[in-house]
Amino acid sequence: MEGRMFLLDRGCHVAIRNLEGTMVSFESKEDFDRYYSGKLDLSDEYYVDYEPERKLLYKSAKGSFEPLSNQWNGELPEYEAVIEDVQNMRDKLDDPYFGMDLEEARQYKLQHLKRLTFSVITQFMPGWRQIKWKEYLSLYKKVDAGVPLSDLEQRSYDRFPDDTETHADCYKKCETGINWIMECLARHDNKEQTVKKARGIKAVKAVADPDYPQWELENG
Repeated sequence: MEGRMFLLDRGCHVAIRNLEGTMVSFESKEDFDRYYSGKLDLSDEYYVDYEPERKLLYKSAKGSFEPLSNQWNGELPEYEAVIEDVQNMRDKLDDPYFGMDLEEARQYKLQHLKRLTFSVITQFMPGWRQIKWKEYLSLYKKVDAGVPLSDLEQRSYDRFPDDTETHADCYKKCETGINWIMECLARHDNKEQTVKKARGIKAVKAVADPDYPQWELENG
């Protein structure tokens, strides 16, 4: 179907389409009221089908048992205003910050940053690898300092490097990986502080994602 439309179905579901084909829908009148920039009282309406291109207007009030008939008598300003507001409502629906106060916006952005940083780090350094590589760095430093290893520590130390690696190569790899994590976290923390200091929702939204350092190791 093409053309402008305003539909209220079963007294709750609201769907609107503008001439460009952009469409929005809401599962309740309350949601519609929240996103619509104007005012339209639908409290007494059960069914409305307004389609000006097809010259259709079907309306039914709550509790009415009258058969539906086309009541078209020209364009209605109250429905035209809703249709004109479709893109504005679409923009609000696409904006996760719509309706938030400043603190809610901050928390939303902070959670986004945490999820993003966790995803970036674990893509290359999952938790098990972080534990394993940190353990190896600790053992290597003991050996380098002349501290005796226990039998268990010695076995872990000896089997850690890959077949093509020396212990020096393995240490450099592990150190590079852990340092990369620390740099990712440092850049994350910088963005967190920026969010916490933001003085308005617009400023919170404007905080860009961290510019994480490039992962330079070929494999783990």
